[in-house]
Amino acid sequence: MGHDLTERAQWAQLWHTCSQVSREDIFGPDDPLRPIYPIKTPLEGEVDIPAIGMVGPNYSEGGVVVVSVNPAGGSANSKFLPSSGDIYMTIDALRHAPDDQSLLAEFERVNDSFIHSMPEWPIWNQYVARLLAATGNTLAAIAYLYLVPFRTIKDEGSKMNNAAGKRYCTEGYQRNLHRQLEVLRPRLILCVDRLSEEFCRLWAKNNSAEVIYFTRKRDAHAERADLLKLLEQRFSGRSNSVQKQQIETAMRIESKSPESPLQAAIPGPRVLRPPANGNIASVTNHSRAKAVNHSSLYNSMLKLNLLAGQGGSERYCQFWRQKPNCAVLFEPGGKRDSAPVWLREDASSWRSVFGDNLKACLDMQSVGKNGKFKTCRVKDWDGLQGAFLEINRQQN
Repeated sequence: MGHDLTERAQWAQLWHTCSQVSREDIFGPDDPLRPIYPIKTPLEGEVDIPAIGMVGPNYSEGGVVVVSVNPAGGSANSKFLPSSGDIYMTIDALRHAPDDQSLLAEFERVNDSFIHSMPEWPIWNQYVARLLAATGNTLAAIAYLYLVPFRTIKDEGSKMNNAAGKRYCTEGYQRNLHRQLEVLRPRLILCVDRLSEEFCRLWAKNNSAEVIYFTRKRDAHAERADLLKLLEQRFSGRSNSVQKQQIETAMRIESKSPESPLQAAIPGPRVLRPPANGNIASVTNHSRAKAVNHSSLYNSMLKLNLLAGQGGSERYCQFWRQKPNCAVLFEPGGKRDSAPVWLREDASSWRSVFGDNLKACLDMQSVGKNGKFKTCRVKDWDGLQGAFLEINRQQN
C-alpha cells in the first residue's frame, strides 16, 4: 500500500491492522473468557470479530477520546441489536478489504455504523450522552475506543484485574489501543472504568494528554455530577458558531447529504455486506430500512441529547428542551409510526416560533386519548429535519 495518504486513510490502514487481531491473540488458545449463550443467537457470529472502535468524521488531533474496557454483549441474557450487528458486519468487511480505495470506504462505514448504533445502547443514557453534552461534542467529533476488543463471558471485562486479566489487557493495549492513541493524539481521554484508566495513563505519561476517570458506580451520583460540572465549565468557552457547526454536521451525517464527510468517502448508498465467513449474514438494519427519514431525524435528535423519556413501551425525543412535553417525535419501528409526531399547543412550554415551522410539515391525524396531544403524520421529512435544525440554531 502507498505512503502518500491522507490522515484518515492512514487511520484506515491502522484500523484494518487492528481488525486482524484474534481472540487467541488476546486470550490464548484456551480462551477462558469466551461468551456462552444458552440459545442460538446472531451474537455467536460476532464473538470472534474485534470491536476496534470508531473515529468520528470530524475528529482531529488533540480531540476527545472515550475509552471503555471492552464491548458489551457477552452475558447469557444479552439481546441481539440489529444496529450493533451492522458494526460487526462492517468491521468484518474492513478485515477483508482488498485495496486502498475500499479500505478507506470500509473504515468510514465502521465509523458510520458506530454513530448510528450507539444511541441505542444502554450506556448511551448512562454516560456517553452526558459526556458529550458536558464537553460540547457530538459523536462525529470524538473517538470511541476499547482496551480489549472482544466481548467477555458475563460481561465482566471490568473485573479483569487479576494476573490473567492484566495479561489480556496488556495484549489489547499493545496490539490496538496504544497504536490508536499514537495516531489520534488526543488531548483529553475520558475512561469509564479503572482498567481503561490505568492503561491510558501509561500512554499519557509520555504524551501531552489528560486522563479523567468517569465512575459508573451506582452510588457515586455526586462524584459524577461534580465531574460533569467541571467538564461543562472547561468547555463552556466554545462559541455558538462551533456548536452550530457540530449540529449541522450531525444532521448531514444522518441525512447523507453531499456535504457529509462520510458521503465523500462512501460513494452511493450505504450498503452493508455480510461477512465473508457468513456467520452473521442475517444481520440487517431493520429500523433504517423501514423508515430511513424517520430514523435519520430521530437518531440526529438522540445524538444531540434530546431523548426525553418513554411513552408506554416507546421512547421519544423533544424537538426543543421543554417541560411539560409539547412537541415530540417517537422512535421508529413502533405502533406510532403512522403518526410519530405529537404536539400540544396549549402547553406552557409551547413556542409558536418553533412549533409553526413543524406544523407546516405535518398533517394532524387525531387527538390523543388524553385529549391534549395532537397526533401527526409527517408529509415532509426533509422540511421537518430543516425545521429541527433551525430550532437548534436559534437555541445555540
